[in-house]
Amino acid sequence: MSLDKKQCSICYYTIKPSQMKTLVCNHSFHMKCVWNWLVISNVCPLCRIEVSKYPEYGCEHNEYIHYINAIINKNKCKI
Repeated sequence: MSLDKKQCSICYYTIKPSQMKTLVCNHSFHMKCVWNWLVISNVCPLCRIEVSKYPEYGCEHNEYIHYINAIINKNKCKI
């Protein structure tokens, strides 16, 4: 993998810039992967620093959609 491409540490696939979510600790993941993680735990999957479990105000539309889908999927697993 070239140095200019980032890999998601959750699913191990390459992250396209439009799919990337970078946390305050500077670790990057697919939005879909990290929101599925963050609805369960409010820490970075790599360094365990505490991060927000909610999207920032004014976030991109697709980031908000991944957050909502993660909430829905989490609730489906409880049934």
